Amino acid sequence: MQILEDVRFFGWLQQRGIIADPERGTGDRLTFAEGTSVDRRWRPGGITSDVPDFTWSVLNAAMQGGPWWVWRRGGGPWMDEFGQEGGLRNAALDRLLEALGYGGGSGALRLGVKELPDLWLIVNAFFVFGWSVAEDLYVIPDDCSCVLLFSNEGHVEARFPSGERAAAFAEALPPQARPAEG
Repeated sequence: MQILEDVRFFGWLQQRGIIADPERGTGDRLTFAEGTSVDRRWRPGGITSDVPDFTWSVLNAAMQGGPWWVWRRGGGPWMDEFGQEGGLRNAALDRLLEALGYGGGSGALRLGVKELPDLWLIVNAFFVFGWSVAEDLYVIPDDCSCVLLFSNEGHVEARFPSGERAAAFAEALPPQARPAEG
């Protein structure tokens, strides 16, 4: 496991052609610098028990075996700063992160094959318990072939540097992964 502070992580991304979306201006939406990003969205199947397999499929479609970079949208510390506002949902996320040993971290986490179970747990927990934009979670494979955003709205936003990469990603997803509107 490796942690990069937000500024260093953004520098690393820029060297690989990923930048903050200039159309958004907030610095928390990532896109590809060269050419046009191809954007897609998917949702898990219709029942809650589909979420873990959906998450696993998305991670594998991005890059089998990792490593992956995981970053809270907007950056900053991994532990809750909202106090009571986040309630039990943020308390559950904090407890998981603390138990896995990432509670004191701030910035992007690089998780490799040895941390694959941790990655899967973190992504699923944020996907299920996320209640605001601050709990949106970026996952970027080490080869930077896509940018995944697990949204608190229950879908995955994926950005690709090309239509070919988007098609290969979609082909790797199971049939129960549904395209999301919007």
